[in-house]
Amino acid sequence: MERRQQNTKGFTLIELLVVIAIIGVLATIVLSSLRSARTKAMDAKRASAIKQIQNALEMYNIDHGGYPHCNYVHTYHNGNQKSCLENALSPYMALDLDDKIFGPYMQNGDTLFRFSSKPADNYQTYGMSIRFIDKSYNHFEQNDGGHYSYVYEVGQRPKYCEDKYHSGWFISGGNLCIGGN
Repeated sequence: MERRQQNTKGFTLIELLVVIAIIGVLATIVLSSLRSARTKAMDAKRASAIKQIQNALEMYNIDHGGYPHCNYVHTYHNGNQKSCLENALSPYMALDLDDKIFGPYMQNGDTLFRFSSKPADNYQTYGMSIRFIDKSYNHFEQNDGGHYSYVYEVGQRPKYCEDKYHSGWFISGGNLCIGGN
């Protein structure tokens, strides 16, 4: 009896499933890398925005002899006094605290951006912070001198409050943390 050699064209089911699995794994790797790159880009924008806001605050201070009279500005939910800071800095920069670099708002109820200047020290100091999402920005957070280890803090108040009272600057009430360094 003669055996006929089957002439098959195409791929077996196993070969197709292996190829689909490999494509799926590669797609997952690419998408996670893309997400990571997007997060790093947003954090780079946040770092740049903080520097620009710092420069605008210093120009405001030179022109007005103090910092904007905006207390407890934050971007959580609808925010608080966002227009106060936006209007005060409008001659120096276009600031939109509704921009996505200052949000989305954290699921744990925290905010990405905070600013505070107190009347108790005649608005001579301020504190400002922003939260970075990507942990590769930890070098900003760990070397800012402020109390909170998970946010980047700038201005005189964060370092002053940490050095003198070992406390945070944003929620400190009354005359605590008045002054600066």
